[in-house]
Amino acid sequence: MLIFDLNDQSYELNLLAVMLYSPDLIGTLSDENMLTESDFVSQQNYEIYQGLLNYIKKFEETEILAVDTDVLVECINEVCPKSKVRPFDIDNIRRKSSTAISVAGDPIAFYSQRVKNRAKRREFVEIAQHLSDDSRSMDISLPDIAGRTSNALDRLADTLKDNEPLFVPDPVVQIVNQFNLIKEGQKEDIQPTGFFSLDRVLGGGLRPGTLGVIAARPGCGKTSLGLLIALQIAEDQGNMGPAVFFSFEMTKESLFKKILCIYTKSSEQVLSEGITEQMRDDLKFHLSKAFFRNGKSFPGLLISEKSTVYLDEIERELKRMQSKNQLPKVCVFDYIQLMHTREKYDRRDLELGAITRGLRELAKKYGFCGILLCQMNRTVEGGKVTDDTAPNNSFIRDSGAIEQDADWVTFLLPSVTMGFTRCFFTKNRFGQISTKDTQLWFRFDGATSTFEESMRPMRIGGEGAHNNSRYNAANGGSFGFSQYCGNKSKGE
Repeated sequence: MLIFDLNDQSYELNLLAVMLYSPDLIGTLSDENMLTESDFVSQQNYEIYQGLLNYIKKFEETEILAVDTDVLVECINEVCPKSKVRPFDIDNIRRKSSTAISVAGDPIAFYSQRVKNRAKRREFVEIAQHLSDDSRSMDISLPDIAGRTSNALDRLADTLKDNEPLFVPDPVVQIVNQFNLIKEGQKEDIQPTGFFSLDRVLGGGLRPGTLGVIAARPGCGKTSLGLLIALQIAEDQGNMGPAVFFSFEMTKESLFKKILCIYTKSSEQVLSEGITEQMRDDLKFHLSKAFFRNGKSFPGLLISEKSTVYLDEIERELKRMQSKNQLPKVCVFDYIQLMHTREKYDRRDLELGAITRGLRELAKKYGFCGILLCQMNRTVEGGKVTDDTAPNNSFIRDSGAIEQDADWVTFLLPSVTMGFTRCFFTKNRFGQISTKDTQLWFRFDGATSTFEESMRPMRIGGEGAHNNSRYNAANGGSFGFSQYCGNKSKGE
């Protein structure tokens, strides 16, 4: 096995020799082959490299047959004022020119790529050294060691990928072809949420590679709504990939109790008194669809329970699913304020901004729609918000960049005077944002964890008077989540 000295400067010296011997070849340097300071072992070699680039720039309109050593030293001092390069250093490199120029093809590209290659290999060695040092320190936990190493390797791996520029016609052709397929009756890759009104506002449903936010105060149903959407995807998407519910607050047992309540339309108290034959049949039907495929253990819904979670742990879960051909279509994160990064930030909103940016990158990389469940601040409490109040993105606790990275943001706000919950979109890349007249209305039953869609409730009687049992039946009445609420969805 051949072992190279990664600190060997031969490629750097040969590159500089070629540039000194044939300065006209410097024009062949592309952005891909351009070197940075970190690519060089020797600081002096980097300074000469920068001086040569400056030399060519200054005399680009003149035919250069040979590089003048004294002028080159002046060019080096212009870009690197503290440089200690002297003429004899340059002359020593020039003597290598006769052998360096003899490589086949473009010698500039040849040596530049090999200098870059060794620099990347040194980065791998540095990561390994940090891993070795961290492993010997008892002050650093094993998850932190794994997280640091994984993050460093991922960042380095991203720099090794081919980032070819995308020509403008390519996405145009893709978009035109996509619309042609829709015109011909083929469905776009959109996952319905199971709620007619939500799908209508979101332009059909949830799209891969996007990020959405559902914000609410505790007890207003954000976990139930996220779970309902995950269950709908789990039952409808066949073998295309599961829905994943990342729970950072509730245990698996508590979530499964919610699922039983949803499928049987009964409260935990009723279930504790005994399950009827009808309930048993409903559970058997829905659970077989959500957790098995034709008798095979291909889960439609995966639940990941973690008390403390880091971004790199989420990606490891996704990689594991990818290895099993189970990449998810939808990931629900309950809730974002319980996530952390391994890096330290001065402010919590900056840390959450880094988390949302990371989740957005993961959504694009693995092709799922991420739904972030968020806590709202106390602005909505104390009677400050009425049924006609339009929320804004600052209602999100530690908002920072959360709303900036999201493709859509909606708030669940309990009605002040009625037994309804209103759903208000403040950001929506796929449709209109809400107004007090176009906001969505739901009946939320906390005991059974179900949502039922409804038309805007009618205001009857005197000013501010409402009747929970009456709503705008003249315009179609209520329509609900058909599988879990017992009502047929409007438009089906």
